[in-house]
Amino acid sequence: MTVGAWKAWLESASTVHAVTAASVPMPSGTPLFITQDSRALEAAKPGARAFVALPGNWHDGHAFLEEAHANGARYFLVSASVQPPDLPESDVVRCADPIAAWQSLTRQWRDACGTSIIAITGSNGKTTVKEWLLQLIAPRTLAFGSPRSYNSQVGVPLALSEMTPHHAWGVVEAGISHPGEMARLADCIGPNVGVLTHLGEAHLENFADADALRDEKLTLFNGCDWVAMPGYLDAAAQELRAQGITVHTWGESEHD
Repeated sequence: MTVGAWKAWLESASTVHAVTAASVPMPSGTPLFITQDSRALEAAKPGARAFVALPGNWHDGHAFLEEAHANGARYFLVSASVQPPDLPESDVVRCADPIAAWQSLTRQWRDACGTSIIAITGSNGKTTVKEWLLQLIAPRTLAFGSPRSYNSQVGVPLALSEMTPHHAWGVVEAGISHPGEMARLADCIGPNVGVLTHLGEAHLENFADADALRDEKLTLFNGCDWVAMPGYLDAAAQELRAQGITVHTWGESEHD
């Protein structure tokens, strides 16, 4: 991510409620480190720093705005329902949903990078497949991989903010627990190619049935050029092919 990407997003963002733009001007190519953890700011590499204030089960990020500022943050995403403290020489963006705003910012950066992205989802095996693909791609061209298992609503934008226009390919995980989450991740990632590793019962308790869970995961692949998956997932393959998406399978099908 860069300062220029932040400024460009501000000019076009529809999720923004109000902006106080008072940051010290910096070259547009200045790297922008963005995080929801105020503690991570202090150890960030040289460059600009941004903080996303998120509510949580145990802590509210808005309680750490001044700490984030003291640790070098000069770009902030905060909830429109909160009146932030005085944060000198900072861009303070108030929005209805800071996570949605962060994901919107990330999608604009992803498009600006022009990187082709492989998105991986499934009940298990996401990180292993990601590492395998990176091993295959890396000798041929510069590739980006999401760190560790960064695949959540926060983890995906956190990961993609580290991608650069120099990366020809990116390999990103996407994980969900509840209905509606995958559409947000798909919008954030904008994948060109998809991989479905497996469909199991993880998080099934949050969905009406196994078909609903399958359909949620398949949402990630809307707009993909092609998708790879195990041959035994016939129903999933048929659903994607009905949308005009090319599907490649490996292994035996349910009918073999």
